[in-house]
Amino acid sequence: AQLRAAETAIIGDIEQIPPKYSAIKVNGQRAYELARQGHEVIIPTRRVHIFELSLTLAGNVLTGCTRVSKGTYIRTLVEDIAAQLGTVAYCQELRRLQIAHLISDDPANPRDMHTVVEIRSLANAAERDKLLLPMDLLCQQFPAQAITGAHWQSLIRGRQTSIDSEQQGMVRLYLDKQFCGLGEIQQTQLKAFRLLNTGF
Repeated sequence: AQLRAAETAIIGDIEQIPPKYSAIKVNGQRAYELARQGHEVIIPTRRVHIFELSLTLAGNVLTGCTRVSKGTYIRTLVEDIAAQLGTVAYCQELRRLQIAHLISDDPANPRDMHTVVEIRSLANAAERDKLLLPMDLLCQQFPAQAITGAHWQSLIRGRQTSIDSEQQGMVRLYLDKQFCGLGEIQQTQLKAFRLLNTGF
């Protein structure tokens, strides 16, 4: 009953004070830099939203699964939950299961993790590619737009270019079927938003 009460109290909009050892900027400097220099760091509260929270307790180990808004500090959330339970706690393990539309294949059996050094050490490009997800997977919410070499040359020089397209707004750009960045179409004009250093 106490766990369910804590869940109910936390779900919804809450005010959080981010930790002083965080990357938030205070007067133009990272909070953690100021804290390491021995300065007093005062970080204002921020409102975040907790969409879901489920808690289970085994001995003195509390396990939880939550879905939260951008800007939520999970380690601070752990302290908030502990306060609701009338105790203190620290985060022993933290695992992100989803970001945007990308979901872990199997939270119980995550895929092997590889460091950048390990991936770069593989001589076979095909073997390297097996370990990497395609970059355009992160922006599938935008429609695809094929462009020509002439379009690309204009975009990399910072110029808008005319394009005949049914798409409007943000688009994924493909040159010769290779993802090369994001662009924005307004009426018949295409401008670059973020381009990749593709070597085209």
